[in-house]
Amino acid sequence: MIVQSEIRKTFLNPPNTAPVYVYVNPKYLSETYYELKSGSKVIGKVLELWVGKNQMEGFEGLEIELIYSKVLLFDALFFTPDAWNKLREFGVTVGALITLRLEKAIVNGGEILLYPKRDVKWSIVKESESI
Repeated sequence: MIVQSEIRKTFLNPPNTAPVYVYVNPKYLSETYYELKSGSKVIGKVLELWVGKNQMEGFEGLEIELIYSKVLLFDALFFTPDAWNKLREFGVTVGALITLRLEKAIVNGGEILLYPKRDVKWSIVKESESI
């Protein structure tokens, strides 16, 4: 699954996460019967990263770990402290636009591939299935 979202900040982050997250429309995660539970790990890779009008280089393929949480009516993927540190040290800030390939979730110790048959795309910028 390919997700394009703004990196957002919160003060109500789950334990063991950084206070930053990306938003995902729930019809692509929690409403798809992947059985994600708050606290499930989601593993992804950075495809593209923009800070303002500047595309950041050197992040393509960087694997990062996120933590899934249901927040009111949307799904949030919170960066782990390690993942956020990797990005922050290079000047990535809240408000940056990130494109991620979400590859798998780890639920109850087992791995679940996310949309392994095709690239499902969602963008908060376009709020559509095509990036």
